[in-house]
This record gives sequence, structure tokens and C-alpha cells, in this order.
Amino acid sequence: MAFLGWIRKLCVTALLILFLAGSAEIGLRFATALNEQSVLESPTENSLIAPCWQASYQLKPLAIQQGENPDTHTHVTIRTNEWGVRGEAVAVPKPAGVFRILNLGDESTLAAAVTEEETFSRQLQAAMQPMMKDRLEVINAGVPGYCPLLAYLKLRHTLITLDPDLVIYHFDMTDVADDYRARRQLIMENGIAQVCPHPDLVSATQPQQKFCQQLMLFQRGTELWAQNAGTADTRSDQLDIGSPLGKLSWTLDHPPDWSMYIANALEPLKLMDDLVQRSQGLFVVSILPKPWQVAADASNGGHVREQYGMKMNQLYRNDHPFQLVHQFCGQNGIRSFSATPVLRQHQNPGTLFLQNAAEFSPKGHSLYAQLLARNIYQQYQQPAPTASPSVSPTPSP
Repeated sequence: MAFLGWIRKLCVTALLILFLAGSAEIGLRFATALNEQSVLESPTENSLIAPCWQASYQLKPLAIQQGENPDTHTHVTIRTNEWGVRGEAVAVPKPAGVFRILNLGDESTLAAAVTEEETFSRQLQAAMQPMMKDRLEVINAGVPGYCPLLAYLKLRHTLITLDPDLVIYHFDMTDVADDYRARRQLIMENGIAQVCPHPDLVSATQPQQKFCQQLMLFQRGTELWAQNAGTADTRSDQLDIGSPLGKLSWTLDHPPDWSMYIANALEPLKLMDDLVQRSQGLFVVSILPKPWQVAADASNGGHVREQYGMKMNQLYRNDHPFQLVHQFCGQNGIRSFSATPVLRQHQNPGTLFLQNAAEFSPKGHSLYAQLLARNIYQQYQQPAPTASPSVSPTPSP
């Protein structure tokens, strides 16, 4: 009888462990789904997204969605062409006498909160055309939640076909965390990124995948072990890069040590530069600030700052993230530009951003486009910077 009682207790314990593991698995899947959802900042953007084999997800081609400016509530129409980029159709092959600029980036580049005419892509076309002999085309290829890795894969597999003369990657401060999220699905070959398929597509075509590899508990546990192996308790453990509240921690005045994450996020910029140069084009990295890096009164509405873990009415002055990107670009012979110093000097810098979204206002789009146009013109008058010896990015003191 004692033996049967022992077996009964063992079975109850095993069932309890399975129940707790199952509950944890459901909780992790739910949290992961919410985190993926937070990448897409509005229902309008979300309805434009489709899973993708090459770069995780993309804008749906030939789609039209209706939205609104979160500040003015004016009507905004978002349309995509056959290439899945915002705007009108793009001719391929590129017509003679056309100079084509391709803007790559995330939701800040897509600019779903403003009309097509108000985006910095359209404003850049208007600002630069008087400087050009050829007819200028500026293509808005921003996708919410993209980072240099996903932008490189999209450029390599699809958008390079558009034969751009100039590719501008607009680096956003969320790109480090977005890179961390995307790398879970990255497939490498000989150390080079090949594809980053959306997990839904992979799971639908690989039923033979090992059961343990499908478990979020297994995946998250593996990640935590890799991060913490051989280390003691660190600040990077306390500020989770995988959390929406932690994704901008590297921009704080006293940031965690994200050297590895930053290096991973920046490396695809070199791949993009190499790819564009092989296509006889020019590559430029433009570094975008978050509103609170420009003005204390920028984007204080609609819980915008709260969702990023940022304080209301505070200006974050840490310029080290901008310096790290410039440093990487300089080391690799990549042209780079930051409009932040000029934006901060504006008479009313808070008005350059929306109050209810962490994006440029129409006024901000216009000013950024003018600064970008001036910088591009200057870049074309100068040789590319000479690559210097590689040094890994270091956190600010």
C-alpha cells in the first residue's frame, strides 16, 4: 500500500509539473504574440502586413487602407504598389533619364500617420528635384518593425530589382531591439544572412520539426542560457531587450551593456553598402532620433512615452547611440548623417513630432527632407569615407 501511495504522489506531482509547464507555455506564447503585435503600431499598419519568407513580413502589394492622423484625426489613405511599397507604381526596368532614391526603414519611414504627400519621401523628391538634371523618383519602402537585417534581406531578394541610384537606410533607435527579435528566425550560410522566414510560414511547412524546438519554453530558455552563460547578474539582465519597455534602454543616460546586440544590429549596414555598391549605387545611413531625444515636450500624448518606458516632459540628451552608428559607418567607409543637432535648434522642436505617436509631424517631415536633401547633395560632391580598423561598439560610460 505504501508503494501505491508513493506512485500516486508521483503521478500527482508529474501532472502538476505538466500543468505548470503548459500554463507557462501558453503565457509565453501570449506574451510573444503581444510583443509581435506591438511592432505594428496601429490597426492600419497591422492590416497591411503579410508574412514573408525572405524578410519575416512585408507590406501587402496592391493594398489600400484607410487611417487617420492621431493628432488631427484627418483622413489618411495608405496605398501600396505591386512591389509592396507605399506609393504609386514603379517602372521596371528603370526608364532612361530617371534618378531613383530608395528609402528603407521602419514605421518612421513608412509614416502611416500622415498623408503620402506629407511624408519625408515625397518631400525629399520635391526638395531635390531642382538640384537634379534627371527626373527624380523617391520610393518609400518603410515597413513597421524593420531593422537593418530585415531591410537588407528585402533589398537583396526583391527591391534591388528597382535599380536604385541611391539607397538611404533611416536608422531608428528601436532597430537594436527589432534586430534581436528578428534573429530568432534568421538562417545563415557561411556567416552571411540568407533569409529570415516568418515563424508561421516555417511551422506550416515543417511538421517534422522536433517537438521541443516548437516550445516557447525551450526557445526562451535557450536564449536566456546563451545570454547568461558565464556571467553574473548584470544590468542587461534587469533591462530586457525583448520587452517593449526595454527596447530603447540603450538610449538612456545610464544604459545597459548591449554591445553584442548593437554590433549585431549594425552589421547588416555593411552588407547593404556592399550590395548597393555592386549595383553601382550610393548608400547612405541617416540616423533618426526619437521625439524625446529632440524636445522635452515632444510626443507627450496618448501614452506614447509610457509604452517605451520614457518619462513625460523629459529631454533625453544621451548622444552616444548616434555616435556609435556614426562610428560604425566611419569604420566601414559608409556615408552617414544625423539631423538631430539641427532639429534640436529649431525654434519649436516639439512641433516637429506628433503628440500621439512617436513619429514626425508634417512639419517635421518637411524639415527632415530639406536637411536630407542638402546632405545628399553634399555627399555626392565628396568621396566616400575610407574604412578604418574595426572596433566593436562600446556602451557609454
